[in-house]
Amino acid sequence: MVLGQPVVASAQASKPLRVAGNTGDAYAESVYAHDRGFFEKAGLNVDLSILAGGSIIAASVASGDLDIGVSNIIPVALAYLRGIPFSFFCSGGMYDPDAAALCVANDGPIKTAKDLEGQTVASSSLTDLNTLAIRTWVDQNGGDSTKIRFVEVPSPEMQSALLRGTVSAAPIFEPFLTVARNAGGIRLLAPHMYGVFGRSFMICGYFARSDWLVANAAVARRFASVIYSTGNWAGTHHADTAAILARVGKLDPNLASGMSRAPYGKVLVPAMLQSTLDLAYKYKILGRRLGANEIIKQI
Repeated sequence: MVLGQPVVASAQASKPLRVAGNTGDAYAESVYAHDRGFFEKAGLNVDLSILAGGSIIAASVASGDLDIGVSNIIPVALAYLRGIPFSFFCSGGMYDPDAAALCVANDGPIKTAKDLEGQTVASSSLTDLNTLAIRTWVDQNGGDSTKIRFVEVPSPEMQSALLRGTVSAAPIFEPFLTVARNAGGIRLLAPHMYGVFGRSFMICGYFARSDWLVANAAVARRFASVIYSTGNWAGTHHADTAAILARVGKLDPNLASGMSRAPYGKVLVPAMLQSTLDLAYKYKILGRRLGANEIIKQI
């Protein structure tokens, strides 16, 4: 498998539905559905590409290279405010308190949120869910996030950057969080950093251009139905999904089976997005206050 290239195409003769997947468990319902043949059984000819990062996926959907993408809320909201008519139409992974943590070196001096002032902190992007969560957590726990310097570090490299001392803190996510904890050398400074967004919010969802959704409403509904049923299946088949993640994502099978697993959404409602959008506006990631209904399309 080549990153960014189709994994395989379904055997049906209909026009392929071009979909982006991601091997992070919260983002992986389309990967599971494709692997198990659920799309084919629903009459969908899905051409699945594995892409890393919501911004890359958003650019591909905007250009028409993809029909459907999966992303956290921020890249979709940013694109919408730039005039790209994106809409979420199906929820994906939901908040899992054990799937991500803000980590520091075990023998380092960082003990509190205030200790991060004047320090360099990693994030996968300077305007993403991670940066927003870290800034909010620091400010809510006695620190001043304006005194932190953020640098971009790819998710697989967070642990090594932390242990080298390149950064003083880093958000680490599954499956890398399990790797880091097993290896030792790190400490969880904010074990549930995503809790700043509330107890039940959408980590990621499936989106498309609004004009595409209008023209392909029946296909979008069928796709969403498969995603929701796949989420139900995945919740009771952790061994099967771990094997898929290990094979497609090239992970250690033992690691995949032992990591924290995402719960999945069963509906899509504005409350799943609004707290994230409100904080993104507060921290000036979004240029104006954005109502969740503006980037949701019920199909």
